[in-house]
Amino acid sequence: MSHFPNPFLRGFYSFTIERQLQIFREADQPTIFRPLHPSQGNLTDEMVNRHPCIYSCDFALVTEGQEITPELEEHFHGSGVACRVTYSLFGHRESTSIFLGDYDNFALAMAISEQLTFRTGHFSRAWEISSLHLPEKALEHAQRLAGFEIPSGQLVEFFLLPGCDGVGCKLFMTPWSDENLAGLGLTAEKLRQEHLDNGLHLNLIELLHQAAAADVRFLVFDPDADRLQDLPIYDLKG
Repeated sequence: MSHFPNPFLRGFYSFTIERQLQIFREADQPTIFRPLHPSQGNLTDEMVNRHPCIYSCDFALVTEGQEITPELEEHFHGSGVACRVTYSLFGHRESTSIFLGDYDNFALAMAISEQLTFRTGHFSRAWEISSLHLPEKALEHAQRLAGFEIPSGQLVEFFLLPGCDGVGCKLFMTPWSDENLAGLGLTAEKLRQEHLDNGLHLNLIELLHQAAAADVRFLVFDPDADRLQDLPIYDLKG
């Protein structure tokens, strides 16, 4: 399988919002950020902000008005005051978590994540790319599959483009991730193996799985379309 960046991916995905405390310590020490310990996850911002707390390398615990067991407290070695509550927004690209910003409340952080999210019906999930991104044998194989009934478990259907040498395909149940395919009793690797077992050309399989991982639904290969950066190019006899 390919380990290069997926050029079909756009923007960020899998957003997460984490509530953190900005903790004021001694005057000569910089402030630090820590998430609340899960045992205090039910506390409101008002019950946390401007209250004394203790912290470890991983979490913070508000001490004022809260019962903390000695067994838990012994893991917390620093003390300070929670001078601010922030909501940190993280997005993912290519399995890497990227910090996008701190916001004063959950609603604002959620609104920003909604603005950055690619949702079905709001953004196109159809791509038209150059036929040169497939070797000639792989392209001919896709053209032969057009019009033939593909087993439903393959989750792909091919069609010809009248008037040119292009071919398109529709991908079902995208993204082809383990989580999304679990309802079908599949994983991404198992689906890939089924494609191999059913004789799909290896280069075609790799490209389809890259597109499906980015939630592409329609993919068209056209000799006159633009080339997509970071995808390999093949000559006519590749």
